[in-house]
Amino acid sequence: MKAESKTTIGIAWYNRRDYSEVRGVMEDSDVLPNDYDTWLGRAEAVLELEQAKGSVILKALIVPDAFAAWCRATDQRPNAGARTCHVNLAIEDYCGASHAIDSIRRESLPERIRHDS
Repeated sequence: MKAESKTTIGIAWYNRRDYSEVRGVMEDSDVLPNDYDTWLGRAEAVLELEQAKGSVILKALIVPDAFAAWCRATDQRPNAGARTCHVNLAIEDYCGASHAIDSIRRESLPERIRHDS
């Protein structure tokens, strides 16, 4: 039996307590809603739509100080492009870890029931 492949969707995620500071760090803060509740409502609508499609949702938390430091270290401007890069890296980490876990699980199965794809 072959495992069903699901689409993984990443979304930049913010904590309520950090949202104002996140907006202060971003050079394109004007594209983000002014308040957390508006952002959360929009984000949850996207999550609901994607979950209905059967997508795997990955929330990539953006912590203001850490994100700003990462932008400096990677020579990126703190904007939508950097947020997208951050989310993409989180997806790569997740998928790589999932693949590694799947490999470990496959290797731990007895030979008679192992199904390599």
